[in-house]
Amino acid sequence: MEQNKEHAFDAFCKRVVKNEAVNIQLEYSRQEQQEVVFSDLTPEERRQLQYIDTYAPERRVFRLFGMDMEISDGNLGRALDAVSKERRDIVLLAYLLGMTDVEIAKRLGLNRSTVQYRRTSTLEQLRKIMEENGYEYHKQ
Repeated sequence: MEQNKEHAFDAFCKRVVKNEAVNIQLEYSRQEQQEVVFSDLTPEERRQLQYIDTYAPERRVFRLFGMDMEISDGNLGRALDAVSKERRDIVLLAYLLGMTDVEIAKRLGLNRSTVQYRRTSTLEQLRKIMEENGYEYHKQ
């Protein structure tokens, strides 16, 4: 009786292993049918597989009206750090959010002419800071 149990268990284990081997072979076949050699891909398909790393170790994040404004250029980020928050906010609103001087003035409770003056003078200040730090600026 004991020997029959051993033979039955042995046969069961062999069936399990054999079935698992069959399942593995079927899975390999499915994978093989789905695989494509890179050289067979169209240029568009290769582009879809690309990943461009956007890691920017010198990036700066400035908080403005509950939004995070990310500057990935280290030179510009350092220059923006060097100006007052109010002037930095005016520049960020104008150039990152595309707001007009009138819109910025309403948002900050200032006169339009004050916003325009601070924006242009801050840009000049940023240019000087960046030039001092070795950034080459070319007017177009």
